[in-house]
Amino acid sequence: MWPFSREGRRISREIREEREELLAKAVRKSEVVLVCQPNTWNFIVSQTKDGARKKHFDLVTLPGIDNDEAGRTRATVSGRMLAAIVDQMSDDALLRRGSVDQAMAAHIRDAIVLDLNDPDSHVIIIDPIPKD
Repeated sequence: MWPFSREGRRISREIREEREELLAKAVRKSEVVLVCQPNTWNFIVSQTKDGARKKHFDLVTLPGIDNDEAGRTRATVSGRMLAAIVDQMSDDALLRRGSVDQAMAAHIRDAIVLDLNDPDSHVIIIDPIPKD
């Protein structure tokens, strides 16, 4: 399918290269903890568990999912699963312009990308708690 989107549009070389770099950074992580609102986690699961990336996103083998004191979901994922999430969110952010799915996917992808640039980071906060 590369270098074309699902809609048949050609994806630019820069976008392809950036995406390949992000996926490489994601798979290098042995595991990370994603911290987000339960609804955000449900969105990630619903978008990633089906389709082409489902073989990389296995809910059965997740080491741990729990909630913190603020009610946010803490999900421990492998680098492979993180790469599947980044890949799916990148597709959804590019292809569904102007939709809630596109906005959510872009939000999740951007939060993960910020932390992927820090090789020592093992906790990715997707939905920070608002400050009073």
